[in-house]
Amino acid sequence: MNDWHAAGFWDDFSMIKRLNRAVVTTTIYSNLLYEVLSIAEKISSKPS
Repeated sequence: MNDWHAAGFWDDFSMIKRLNRAVVTTTIYSNLLYEVLSIAEKISSKPS
């Protein structure tokens, strides 16, 4: 398990996992932001 092929593979694998998590997190946050903005827009456009 000490040979450099395996080490390189695991480095790539963890990098891909980190990248994946970043993409998922970004997607979730942008969806949340969109929801919040659309709700705020509805509230502000509602006649008081």
